[in-house]
Amino acid sequence: DFRVDEQMFSREIRNCTVGIIGTGRIGLTEAALFKGLGAKVIGYDIHQTEAAKKVLTFHSLEELLAKSDIVSIHVPHIPGENDQMI
Repeated sequence: DFRVDEQMFSREIRNCTVGIIGTGRIGLTEAALFKGLGAKVIGYDIHQTEAAKKVLTFHSLEELLAKSDIVSIHVPHIPGENDQMI
């Protein structure tokens, strides 16, 4: 039985919102790759660079988590400061 039905397909990246937490070198590279696949890319970082603003739009952490279908985290662990970030 080779019939195609709706349950056979997952969401495609081009129809998703990707949230990038930490938009340094690695996070920004990943954001550009997701944008190249057609995804809407949003970000959160305490240091918002002009280079990152060309690729994504910044939101608060709470907004990013609420709006994103996929979340990718690229921040260093700082004991006592971001232990409970997510």
